[in-house]
Order: sequence, then C-alpha cells, then structure tokens
Amino acid sequence: MVDPELIIFAIEAGIRLGIKLNEVLIDETANRDLVLPLGKLFGDIDEANAQEFFDDHPELVRVGGPYHGRSADERLVAYKAMVAINRKLDEPDGAPNAVDVILKIQAFEQFGPGAGPPAPVRRILGTVIEIGIDYFASHPEALGKDSPARRIVQGFVLRLDEVEFAEGAPIEIAGDVLLAALHTLDENVTLLDDDERLHALLGGVTKALISELESAGSAAEFLQRKNLAQRLGSSVLRGAAGAFTDNIDLFLPGDGTARTLVESTLSQVMAGVRDQSNLFTNESLELIFRSGLRAVGENAALFSDEKVLQALIASTAKALTDGTGRTLFSEETVAAIVAGALEAVRANVDTLLDADDPRQQIVSRAVSAMALGLSAQLGIDPSLKRLLSRTQVIDLARIVFTEVAREPEALLGGGADPRRSALAQVIGSVAAALSAKPELLLGGKELQGLVQTALQVALQNVDGLLDLDQADPRSNLLFRSLLEIASAVAESDDRRRLATRKGFVELVARVLPVVSANLAPLLSNADPLIQRTVAQALRLANGALRGRIDGSNLSTLVRGLLVEVVWNELDPTDDAQAEVAAMRILRAAA
Repeated sequence: MVDPELIIFAIEAGIRLGIKLNEVLIDETANRDLVLPLGKLFGDIDEANAQEFFDDHPELVRVGGPYHGRSADERLVAYKAMVAINRKLDEPDGAPNAVDVILKIQAFEQFGPGAGPPAPVRRILGTVIEIGIDYFASHPEALGKDSPARRIVQGFVLRLDEVEFAEGAPIEIAGDVLLAALHTLDENVTLLDDDERLHALLGGVTKALISELESAGSAAEFLQRKNLAQRLGSSVLRGAAGAFTDNIDLFLPGDGTARTLVESTLSQVMAGVRDQSNLFTNESLELIFRSGLRAVGENAALFSDEKVLQALIASTAKALTDGTGRTLFSEETVAAIVAGALEAVRANVDTLLDADDPRQQIVSRAVSAMALGLSAQLGIDPSLKRLLSRTQVIDLARIVFTEVAREPEALLGGGADPRRSALAQVIGSVAAALSAKPELLLGGKELQGLVQTALQVALQNVDGLLDLDQADPRSNLLFRSLLEIASAVAESDDRRRLATRKGFVELVARVLPVVSANLAPLLSNADPLIQRTVAQALRLANGALRGRIDGSNLSTLVRGLLVEVVWNELDPTDDAQAEVAAMRILRAAA
C-alpha cells in the first residue's frame, strides 16, 4: 500500500528544496537510480570526511540502504548531496534532515525496481508530487496537518498501487483528477472526514477516465475523449461527492465495492453520452452522474450488467433527439430529462427495470410516446406545444415517468405501433381536445396538471376511455369528454370568469372520474351530455345562483349535476329542474 504521508513528505521536501522532485524521482528517459542523482542537483562543496559521516549513519549503507554497495567515490558524491540538501533546508549540521529525505525518497524504488521505464503507478505518484508542489507552493496554508487539500492528496494515493494500470496508460488524466479535486472538494467536510470513501471516489473516477481514453480506437477519438474527460473533471467529482454525501450508508468502501461502483457508473455514463456529448453541459453531466451513481448504488444487483445504465442513458437521449422527439424536446432539455429518467428509475426500479431483462428501455419508450402524443403524427396542432416553456417540458416528462412507473405495461404495452400505446393516446386526446384555442383555457403549468389527471383516470379504465385499435386519438371517449368540457367553457358567457385556468383543470379532475365510472349512458346517448351539464352549471353561476356559486364550488356542482344526468335523474337543458338540483347539491356540499 502506498503511504500517503510519504507523498506529502515528498511534496513538502520539493517545496522546501525548490525543485521538482518529479524530475529526479520519476524520470522516464534515463535508466538510473532514484536516489544517487540528487548529488547532481547542487554545485560543488568543500569535501569532508564522508566515511565518518556514513559511520555515524549506518542505515544508509547497510543492506537495503540507499548507498549499500556503492564505491567510495559514489558515497562521496552522495555525501555532498546531503550537505547541499541541508543547506537548502537551512538546517545547521542538518544531516538528520538530509538522511530523512534520502531514506524516504528511497521508498519510491518499490514502485519501479531495477532498470527500464518506470511502472505506471510510479509515474502517477510522480504526477501527484509535481501537482502537489505547484499547488501547495501557491497555497502554503493548505499544508496544515488536517487541511482539506492534504486529506485530498492522501485519499488520492491511498492504496493506489492496488489499481491495475496498463503500461502506456494516459497517466496525465490522473493529474487532472487530482487538480480538479483540490479545487472542487475542499469544502465537502463529510467526504473529507472519511479517507476510505474519498479514496473510493477519486480512485474510481481516475480509473474510469483512464479506461475511457485507453479504449479509444484512433488518435482523433482519443483526443476527443481526452478533451471531454478534462472538461468534466470537476463536474464529475461534484456529482459523485453529492451522491456519497446524500447516501452515507450506501457506498461502503471497505470491500472495494464503492470504487467499483464509481468506476463502472462513470464508464457507463461516458459511453452513454459519447455520441451526443455536445448536448450535455458540465452541470448537466454532474447531475446525470450523481443520479446514475445513486441508482446503481441502490440497485447494484439489477445494474450488474455493465451495459444497463449505458443503454438507459443512450436510448433515452436518442428518443429525445430523433425525428419525433426533436419536435417536442429542445437540445437544452435533453440532459435534464435524462437525469430525471435516472431519478425515476432509481425511485421505481421494480417497475421501470425488468429484473429478467433490465435492458428493456421503458423510460425511452415513455419519452417517445410522450413526444408522439403531442406530434403531428396524431394530428395535433403545434400551437399547443408553444404553451410549454423549456422548464415545463422537463417537468411534464417527470410527471410522465411517475405515472408510467405506476403501470408501465398498461401505458406502454399493447402492440408494435407506439402511436397506439395508452400513453400516446392519453396525451394525444388531451392535445387534440385543446388544439383549437388552448390559450383560452390553460397555460403550460395547467397543461401538466391536465395530462397527469388524464393519465391517472385513464389507468382506471383503459379499455373504456381509449380505443387502442385506432391511432387517431379522436376515436377515444377520453378525447370526446375533454372536448365537451373545453367547448362548454370556451363557448359559455362566463362573465364572472369562474372557469379560470386553474378552475378548468379542476373541472376536468372532477368530471373524468364520473365519465370513467358511467360509460354506458354516455356512449349510448348521442347528445353531448357533458358539455350541456357544464354549460348549465356556468349559466346558473352567472345567473340564478350567482350568490351561491364561486370558483371553489363550481367543480363540485358540475360533478353533482353530471352524476344525476348520467343516472337519468336530470335533463341538463331544463333550467328549472337544474336549478333545484343545483341547490340540493350545493347545500349538501356546504
């Protein structure tokens, strides 16, 4: 195991000696010892009794010591080096300090014994030391015993030698991760207080990014991936730190699982966005990585197939940007919706991931059905989509994910034609019913609520409210019911403005359950009973019962009147009869 304090010592020594120890310790171009060349760093000094010095410090020349087996001339050079080191350290008769430096530097030989190119871990340690010298030289206060920066360096190198890095690996990416961590994690107290957890995070991120570069198929692809990895360093670390901090008990580093989860998750995230990385900002990828890490951490068994998360991200992004998806989702919404999809999967893994076939892309199918429901393929006027702001499209997607999680098969099953899925048909029914002049009835926020209500009611009676044999949503009773409500409100003389945008959504929420539970009279009657009932309630509210009805009880009145209509107890066109029924309903509700 690499001793983190050894690295800190080397950094401090490098700063105090005013040199880049990397140039001495980790030299890829010369096959030479690590320790002896220190003598060449400094100018000539007066010769002294080197033999007497080594007699006083036998640990330097005994078997295993840095100068065991050296000739007298070589020991003289080494002695000169230690005297020079003492002068650099401004220590009078500083042999103990020089000896300490030499002995600790010798410890680095374990990472690359013998001649030949240094091992990858040794190269990484050299990079760590070089970055540490640069960073701490300009932030000397950060070298305090328990400082965040010191803890970050310690966490980075802890058991680094246990990670298998191939020869020729792009080691410089490790330096990028460390530098990003020094600038990103210094205020994450919870994470920094746990060295093992910090090591798992930094080690997993480093290995994943190096593996991403190593798997590049060409020089151009390598450069593209390297640029992306360097761009995302700080964002990835913030995302992982957020996941670790929010789930203290989730990522237990003792058995190495935490590092593996970080590495696997980041590798899959990078692969999932690789072909469309231009759609993802640093901030959005931070969110996606955090969401993905939480999902994988909480459901490691289902995500044991390393391609599941990658496929989930890639397929959702593809559904958002294909021909149909592009008509609803802008490039600016893609990353947020992918992150929302991951959160939905995490919270509803039992329904949004099939344990027997976890690569089934339920979420991406939901995205496609949502886009279809608001598309010209179902005859929807594009004016409706203009009600939705970018944020509201994202929120609508989250609503859809939530409802799909309740009954994925009911909303997405039923054949190869996605236009005839219940999800597409419900959204299409809402859109078609409101397409004429939607702005008169609702805004983007109300449209979200209306879709959610329609989905919830439709799930209670899919066969009755939807005709899934047809692709045209106008064949659905759900469409007809919504159209009648919308027509009644749009055409009424509602001088009091009781059926506001919020009031319209409330009307739909109270009427649709009555429709769902009373299909027979509505289907057997050619008259627009729903429209006539809503229109009658609005006439009473603006006329005979003006003093009894306001926005808070209008929807209650409509529901009560419709119940009597569908049970053939009331003719909604009979004003006198409707007034008596309305008084009874309002009195009971008061």
